[in-house]
Amino acid sequence: MARGLIPTTVSDMDGTLLPAETVGDATNNHYVQNTGKTKVLCRNSGATPRVLTILIYRTVAGQPVTSITKTIPAGETHVFGPYPVNDFGTQLLLNPAHAELLFRAID
Repeated sequence: MARGLIPTTVSDMDGTLLPAETVGDATNNHYVQNTGKTKVLCRNSGATPRVLTILIYRTVAGQPVTSITKTIPAGETHVFGPYPVNDFGTQLLLNPAHAELLFRAID
């Protein structure tokens, strides 16, 4: 199956209601439309630390660059980004290790 889209909410000065969280899919993974200003909120709803891998689009001398791996402690929410389009592409690729990782994206 294809990666699942995490919808992006555009914030403004009047305030923006956050959308419902997208449940992490460790089998098919996810992507976010990346504008270069995009930030990803990742909440670990579980009782143990969980790993999120963020793939890097860019290569150096034809070689892939190592992905970014972050551990989200139990019960915490972390904000990641922004992600330059030249390095991460227009589709930010996210690989959650477990369904206890819940996502929102903000632009």
